[in-house]
Amino acid sequence: MKNDGAFLYKEVPADLELTVEVYFILSAISKFDQAGLMVYFDEHHWLKAGIEIIDDMPRLSCVVTNDNSDFSL
Repeated sequence: MKNDGAFLYKEVPADLELTVEVYFILSAISKFDQAGLMVYFDEHHWLKAGIEIIDDMPRLSCVVTNDNSDFSL
């Protein structure tokens, strides 16, 4: 399993309820450049959502991983 993506993170306790507001500017130049939000429990359980460059166009994308990953636009 590949688990080597780079991201800026902040650890929070698992039982903490919180609301997150995200603001970013995507200055993408290559396929798969992206900006967004990731919730990471461990290498087998995580999700990310954001804007990703696909076919030279910025698109909303989401990946949900629960042992296996499911990518959607």
